[in-house]
Amino acid sequence: MPYSNISASLEAPTLASIQTKITEIRALLPFLVSLPNAERIRLPKMADGTTPIVGKALSYAENPPALVPPYLDVVELKQDFALAQALGDVLRTLGQLTQSVQDTQTAVGSEAYAAALTFYQTTKQAAKMGAPGANAIYQDLKGRSESNGPAGTPATPPTPPSA
Repeated sequence: MPYSNISASLEAPTLASIQTKITEIRALLPFLVSLPNAERIRLPKMADGTTPIVGKALSYAENPPALVPPYLDVVELKQDFALAQALGDVLRTLGQLTQSVQDTQTAVGSEAYAAALTFYQTTKQAAKMGAPGANAIYQDLKGRSESNGPAGTPATPPTPPSA
């Protein structure tokens, strides 16, 4: 569903409250780790296709325990499996929130950038017509604006979404 122009603000007290709640969530998850990329790649992954295998293996390991090797901690397996499933639920919820925040940031950033480029184009025309003060503004914005497009391509304002 296309969005219409967003007109909102995130005031300092609300932002502080959001940051506090994120800190509270982190405190509820003191066991979280940050894996280096190499380890993230190396580790075997439990995903939708492998989750049933882990569940069945756990079930079989619990009954009959005679087949469980002495070095396999079934209690830890059960705890890891439950935690992985619970974190999956948390991750899905956070993923949806993260995507909405990213989409909104992209949308309002685009709106701001389009408006700034419109102003830039106006000052460019005003500078060409000799309007007082316009050339200084144009020259200041010129390097920043024209260097943001592909090599050699001046940036142009995108078409704003219709309201």
